[in-house]
Amino acid sequence: MIPRRAAAVLVASLAACSAVEQADVATWRDAIEGTRAASRVPPADGPLGVLDVMVLANRGSETLAVAGEDYVQAILARRRAAATFLPTLALVPSFQWNEVTGVRQATALDVPVEASFALNPVRDAELVIAEGATAEQRRALLLDVQDGLLLDVARTFYDVIRAERAVEVIENSVRVQEQRVEDAEARFAAGLIRPLDVSSTRAQAAATSADLTAARNRVRTGRALLTQLVTVAVGDRPLVDSLDVPEDVAPLDELAAAAARRRVDLEAAAYRVEAARAGVRAAYGEYFPSISIDLDAFLRRESEPASLDWASLLVLSQPLFSAE
Repeated sequence: MIPRRAAAVLVASLAACSAVEQADVATWRDAIEGTRAASRVPPADGPLGVLDVMVLANRGSETLAVAGEDYVQAILARRRAAATFLPTLALVPSFQWNEVTGVRQATALDVPVEASFALNPVRDAELVIAEGATAEQRRALLLDVQDGLLLDVARTFYDVIRAERAVEVIENSVRVQEQRVEDAEARFAAGLIRPLDVSSTRAQAAATSADLTAARNRVRTGRALLTQLVTVAVGDRPLVDSLDVPEDVAPLDELAAAAARRRVDLEAAAYRVEAARAGVRAAYGEYFPSISIDLDAFLRRESEPASLDWASLLVLSQPLFSAE
């Protein structure tokens, strides 16, 4: 059996990991969810509109989750790069046990607080800029993935609606063709038409039936694809075109210009270029001087010299040559 203390520690660790994971998910979800999308609640059953399926896809897509994780990792990399400008503190107690003579022994307990700080100002500053640009690039890529996902959802949604409308039309046409076949057979039995006319009517009815089968297959395929995109079983739930289209639409040139200004894929490309430039400047910064500081402050010192309260070391390094 697991001891109670170990079980408590395990539960606390799992709770902490869960809290961190939830915070990471909230970070990238805040970047993709607008006020209207976050407040909209799709119905659990009944008809679905295009905004409903888009909200469902936005909340449950694994593709978005992967892109969001990349964005969170980029943010963490930026924080690690910025942490270079902060010192490192450590409590390093030590205990010495020395045998002085065959009988007498000496012990000493030291409790120092060690502080270390190493910095290359040019290189480290450029690395922070590079990681920051990479984080912004990942955010833009996340929004680009979201745009592509929602566009696919809307396209599939209306493809299913068109296919279902086509099924209704073709079903009516099949009934008309079946009546024509019955009429042609009756007229043939009365000797009013030739056998070729009956065969032609049957061929038209068979072609219409084949079109109906193809339309029904498109409906099934479209609904299966829609279920995969929204990660919620759509099944046979009715799909309704409830989108309100504004009556006044801006000219096409203005819409194209607005779309060009808001293209997140171009924004991601620009941030990628900025990150690459900062990376080059960081590599160039390797030739600049770097400084490191080590400071030890003793909370308790029993080893010789016992009167030593603190010690420090300052190192200034200037690269001259490297074969790499």
